[in-house]
Amino acid sequence: MTNAETFEAAVTQAKLPGAVGIIVDADGVRFAHACGLADAAAGLAMEQGTICQIASMTKALVTVGAMQLVETGQLELDAPIGEVLPELADPQVLTGFAEDGAPVLRLALRPITLRHLLTHTSGLGYAFVQTEVLRYYQAVGMPVSGSKASITMPLLFDPGDDWAYGVSTDWVGLAIEAVTGTDLQTYLGEHVFGPLGMMKTAFHRALPEGAAKIHVRNQRADLGKVPYI
Repeated sequence: MTNAETFEAAVTQAKLPGAVGIIVDADGVRFAHACGLADAAAGLAMEQGTICQIASMTKALVTVGAMQLVETGQLELDAPIGEVLPELADPQVLTGFAEDGAPVLRLALRPITLRHLLTHTSGLGYAFVQTEVLRYYQAVGMPVSGSKASITMPLLFDPGDDWAYGVSTDWVGLAIEAVTGTDLQTYLGEHVFGPLGMMKTAFHRALPEGAAKIHVRNQRADLGKVPYI
């Protein structure tokens, strides 16, 4: 079985609509192959040049940008991040819910720092991961997806006391914007994407011209795979 066949078999076994695999080392590209569909409903083939959403890999890129600013002294790892982002000053911890469903909060024992945000020890979560966050939003009103309200929430625990996957890196992006005076796309484009030659990496609204072949997110349904946007 060739490397391409092995890759395709793995994609089939994982029941993925399509995928692109690439192996690169110091000598260059050792393997690159695309198979399956980028848009399962439309039958659009996945190609090596298809632009795909990288989802939470954005966190790694934003983290690089933040650490650059730590190196230049524009951000501090262990200073209260509320000095940069007033919305995160005096954070509240969710301790439970009253009989009427209202959230019960208390002041956090310590401030949130950039280190907490970068290591997901801030206490911030995700509504689709932690049921407490979802229940909180159901009590106070579900925010619009992608809005600042959708990443504004009480903490699940005191900063530094535990680990929870959540919206911490969204706030890191806002911290980058606050200290640089520019938007996150511009900063990452100039200081991360550009120097690394990642010329087709961008937030959706800032994709370069000619980026027509964009992978459509697919989800499984009772009738098969359908596009999910």
